[in-house]
Amino acid sequence: MPHLKPAQILIHGGGYEGGNKEFYPLCIANAKYFTERGFVSFAIDYRLHKDNGNYPDWESYGLGEWIPRINTAYPAIRDAKAAIRWVKAHASEFGISVDNIVINGGSAGATSCIAIGVVNEDDYKNEFTVQEDSTLSSTNLEQTSNVRSIISHWGAEYGVNFTETHDSKNRWSKNITPIVMYQGDADTTIPIHHGEFV
Repeated sequence: MPHLKPAQILIHGGGYEGGNKEFYPLCIANAKYFTERGFVSFAIDYRLHKDNGNYPDWESYGLGEWIPRINTAYPAIRDAKAAIRWVKAHASEFGISVDNIVINGGSAGATSCIAIGVVNEDDYKNEFTVQEDSTLSSTNLEQTSNVRSIISHWGAEYGVNFTETHDSKNRWSKNITPIVMYQGDADTTIPIHHGEFV
């Protein structure tokens, strides 16, 4: 049996307003570094604010201190979860171990990573049926979006807050995916307290 490789999925930042998978420091440089060390790397794009993705009718109370709202974050996080399922569905083609996938994001990308590691499998997936949103039909719904670990570069907990605001159910537990946090105490966009939620 061939040796299966670990994989990483890189998620760029940009406040869910801009950016793309060509972002050099996080996506290209990281992909090169880890690929040279035996990983299979994927840098992904996701829907941005201008793309007008579907989102549920949830309240986004008290989340005005930073750019993302549910209408921008929901499609992006849903796309990132779909990317994980795609990688798993195609794991044999790339020689990937589905049990050894890490997601690595910066800023909005890190916020998506944190949400993916904390929320339930059905969150950012089952709020719409395939009949209500046909884009779901091509997102490998038979796969899970769980990952082995998360690397967060100055992320925030907003993606978790959205789900908890919706149904008042706590998503935090000792069973969440392990998260490595990088947060700066001079960051004025995402203050350091957003990295102190665990």
